[in-house]
Amino acid sequence: MTILFETAALRLGCESGPTLRTLAEGRHWRRAWLIADRHVGATLPWSDLAGLDIWQAPVVLPHCPIDSLLAATAAAPETLPDVVIGVGGGSTLDAAKVLLAVSLVRMRPRDERGLRALAASIGTPAEASRPALVLIPSTLASAAFTPNAGVGLGGEKLILRDARLRADLIMGDGILLRSSGAATLATGFGPLNHCIEAGGADRQVATLSARLLATAAEVLLAGLDRFSRASADASGMLELLGASWCASAGVQAARLGAGHAVPHVLGASLGLPHAALSAVMVLDRLRRDADERADRVATIMRRLHLPSGLEGLGVDHSAFAALAPRLAAHPLFAADVASGVERSAIDCLSRIARGA
Repeated sequence: MTILFETAALRLGCESGPTLRTLAEGRHWRRAWLIADRHVGATLPWSDLAGLDIWQAPVVLPHCPIDSLLAATAAAPETLPDVVIGVGGGSTLDAAKVLLAVSLVRMRPRDERGLRALAASIGTPAEASRPALVLIPSTLASAAFTPNAGVGLGGEKLILRDARLRADLIMGDGILLRSSGAATLATGFGPLNHCIEAGGADRQVATLSARLLATAAEVLLAGLDRFSRASADASGMLELLGASWCASAGVQAARLGAGHAVPHVLGASLGLPHAALSAVMVLDRLRRDADERADRVATIMRRLHLPSGLEGLGVDHSAFAALAPRLAAHPLFAADVASGVERSAIDCLSRIARGA
């Protein structure tokens, strides 16, 4: 994986680093499949910017719902690309990984059954070569840094896992990072949730992972605090994107994932923002542990207009409580369900469900 956090990915000139066009020329890419967020990049002149023959997929909605995703996979050309490019937030980047999976196993899922077959097949090795995967995130979400892709199936989240779904190139770009937006800053609570969760794992997290997570947590918290009070510049947002990568790397190395699983699956089930649910979990955990950072986090959440509990998201506690057992049984928890971290996430579900 190559990460370019200080590059002008979309500019025609090479002002601060390689552009998408110069990268395409250097790697001899000709054809590309591209999927872009409806808020950023969907209407940009991609063929001119990248110098590629581009097929642009239909826009995928938040939480990557199956109907929205299938519209993209069914329309994918028969001719395979040299590169798959995803531009936008976590759902769009997940969709780009699914498009890569489609190219890997030569399947065109047209319904839920076909998508489940794709998920079952993706771990099966195909030919050694594959299209490159370039992800250009527009938020601080950690989707760019994992080899997984999530698809919303109503009350379920279908996960595609394969090492080949890891990005070859991640381009952090100040043009796309909407640096002054509260919605973009709020996505920083996703990686912060990973850090806070793993920080309570004591000896279960290796020293290197613990250091990565502690550093990432401080950078994220300081940046969210600073930028929630004033507009952020592009370089500052790129620093937070780097911290998001550290959080993702630390959590993957420690083989944890419940902190991501809870808001990911719950958000898809109830149609709630991943960032807001992550923030609620962070605040709950800090308050439970009497952590001095709790008041700081609560202040940031107020500035970003994030509710401090589920009631602020319009969630009925009894409905949420009914979902908790199903979430606890979700495959995302199965890898190490006995660990303190996984159990603490489930305990967090129970406390929030009771309104404690």
